[in-house]
Formats: sequence, structure tokens, C-alpha cells
Amino acid sequence: MASGRVSKIKGKILDIPVNAPTIGTPTAGELSASVAFTAPDTSVGGPVFSYTALSNPGSVTATGNASPINVTGLTGGTSYTFTVRGNNPSGSTPYSSASNAATALNIGFSFLVLAGGGGGGGASTIGAGGAGGGYRSSYSTELSGGGAAAESKFFPTMSTNYTVTVGAGGAFKYRGSNSVLGSITSIGGGRGGDDGSNNDNTEAPDGGYGGGSAGGSGGGNGSGANARARGGLGTTGQGYQGGYNTTGGRDGAGSGGAAAAGTNSSGDNGNAWGSGGAGRASSITGTSVTRGGGIGGAGSGGGWGGQRGAGSGSANLGGGGIPSYSNGGSGSADSGIVVVRYPNTYTITVGAGLTASTTNSGSDKITQFTQGTGNASWA
Repeated sequence: MASGRVSKIKGKILDIPVNAPTIGTPTAGELSASVAFTAPDTSVGGPVFSYTALSNPGSVTATGNASPINVTGLTGGTSYTFTVRGNNPSGSTPYSSASNAATALNIGFSFLVLAGGGGGGGASTIGAGGAGGGYRSSYSTELSGGGAAAESKFFPTMSTNYTVTVGAGGAFKYRGSNSVLGSITSIGGGRGGDDGSNNDNTEAPDGGYGGGSAGGSGGGNGSGANARARGGLGTTGQGYQGGYNTTGGRDGAGSGGAAAAGTNSSGDNGNAWGSGGAGRASSITGTSVTRGGGIGGAGSGGGWGGQRGAGSGSANLGGGGIPSYSNGGSGSADSGIVVVRYPNTYTITVGAGLTASTTNSGSDKITQFTQGTGNASWA
């Protein structure tokens, strides 16, 4: 004879469910955990209509109709185990065995980590502009470089030091330097290619003679005898590839940027330079700023003629360097920046070696690291 309560759903007496669910592996989230389990055998006892997950410590509960159950209201940085039971109107199963431990994450911080731009190329005649620095972002629904979606947020452990490095712009004929926030690294922009007739492959491993080097975005290729070598490759999720000269003529191609590839050059008359790829705009600082643009190539008519990609021409914008028409070299690029946006309930400590400023925007703080390398921590 069945014992239990009358089901409002089925209109009959229900047995109490007997068998406990089988616990799975929880996955930590922001002040939460997703608790996986396998439903119990209900061939004996009553049916299960819902499940309850219970945390230890804290006895925080959450209910759901199927696996997994998301348990919210946890404390960031605390290690939890979980048990799960099945329920119907007549009663509940025993709790499952305890899960493996999972440490709830703190509130995630938004970031923009932008590397230094690549230096411009140049030789006895023609060079290509430097590429934009690698661009990685987790802010809102804005894109990262190379057309990638915004990344997962930065989840710092409180009172723990994290390395922060602001990448410098590359000098003439050199790639830009990487920028770093903890385990998040953006790659320096590729340098622009040289005049291919000079057979200068020292800083152009990707394009061969005259080619631009790889980086966060890739440098454009130069010109001359081997000028149809490809432009430097960008890094997935950080930037785009540089262009190349489609005819083998004496006009440099454009370098890649965070938001677009460098355009090709197509002539030998000094006015068919490729333009630099555009930079990416972000409002993480409270104001929209475009960063990480590439630079166009130089032509045989003298000087450089390609357009700058948006976001170049100033410190902390990660833009590439202008190519030089001769070996005089004026192709130094923009430095990068590291920006972290987080709730104003947190306090930051900036260590020696870093230049940084913190402002308030509504319920958030915004810290901009503009120079150097060192440690930072939050509490």
C-alpha cells in the first residue's frame, strides 16, 4: 500500500522517493557553482519532481528540475562541496555523497590589455608601416582584436600579487613589446617589412625578404624584388594580418590593425601604397577610444603615403610606427595600455615600477596602467 501525500499534479497518493542522485563534478562560477548530478533510479519508491543542491560550508541551497543546478550567493575564494537530493510532494531522498571541492570565483573584473605597436620598416628605398599591438578585451559586449568576441573576465584572488606589464612600442624595424595582466598576454605588433631588394630577412621571418613580421597584428610587406611575400600574420583573437604588394612593384603594403587587415599595395609609381588596418574602439575607460591601428606603406615617390589606422599616433594607443623612406629611421610605434574596471568596493595596491591612475565611474573604479612593469593586487 502506498504511503505519502496526495499529488496535486497526478491526483493520487505518491510514495516518497527512495534512491539518492549520483553526484557529479561542480564547476565554479562568479560567486556561484554549477552542480552536476545524475538522476536516481525511480523504479523503486516515488517519482522525483525536483532536486535540491546544498553547499558545505554555508548550507546555501538551490532547487532545479534537472542537472545541473546553479547555486548562487556563495563567497568568492571559498572552497565548497555539494550534495543533491530528489524531491516530490511526499518527501525527499537522502542526500547524495559529497562532490569534489570547487572554489567560487570572486566578482569578475573587466579588462583591456593592449600591447605595444610594431615599428615601421624601411631600407634604402621602400618600407611598410608597423602593425597595431595585440588587443584583448572582456568589457561588455565589445569585441577583442581580430573580430573575436569579448573574453571571460579577470577573476583575481584577493590580496594576491599579479604581474602587470605595459608593452612599449617597437623601435624602427622591431616588433612591439607584449602587455600582461596576470595570465593574460597580448602580443606586440609586428614590424613593417623592408625593401625586398635588400634581402633583409633578419626581422621578417614570416614574409621572407621584404615581408612584415607576425605579431598581435601582422606587419605589411615592403617592396622590390621579392615584394610579393605575404604580410606578417596576426594572432588569433588579437589582430589581423598585414597586406602585401600584388604586383611586385615598389610600394609598401599596409600593416594589420585590431579591427581590420592591412590593405595590399598594387603599383610601382609611388601612389599605390596600402593603408593600415583600423583599430578597435572601446568605452572601458568611460570614453570611447580607438586603439591598435596599423600604418600604411611608403612609396617610391618618397616618404610614406599610406593612411594611419585609427588609434595610432600617441602613447598608450598601441598603434604601429610610420615607415621610413630611407635608413634614417623614424618608425617608432605607440606604447600599449592595461585597463581594469571593477566594483568600487575593492581597493587596489599598485607596486613599484608601474605608472597608474584610478578614477571612479558610477559604481565602478577604472585603473589605467600606462607605463612600466610591476605587481598589482586587490582587496
